[in-house]
Amino acid sequence: MVSCYDGAEEGRSNDPRVDGVTDQSKDDLERRAIEAVRLHRGLLRNAEHHHRLWRRATETTPDMDELGDLREAYRNALREAQAQQMALSMLVDQLGRIPRLPEDDDPTGGEAGRANK
Repeated sequence: MVSCYDGAEEGRSNDPRVDGVTDQSKDDLERRAIEAVRLHRGLLRNAEHHHRLWRRATETTPDMDELGDLREAYRNALREAQAQQMALSMLVDQLGRIPRLPEDDDPTGGEAGRANK
């Protein structure tokens, strides 16, 4: 397996998703990690939404083309969330901890005003 660090100069990777991360202050790195956590949470919600649509349709829709499209939309959303999770993991590794988000202290989890679906 080839590492993204093979042949890279000291403190840098060859991976464009993390280049420049090691040159940032801890404050900048924490800000980027917080943004990445928020993005990842949104992508997970999107994947869950597409999964619910697909599963609901399997129970009510006999149209195989529509089911295939819904399944593919779910798979694409899941792949996007997984790719973001890898980028987030790199940021968290570099930061050395999982950052605390202000909305994590909110008892509603930042979901006030949102209907549960």
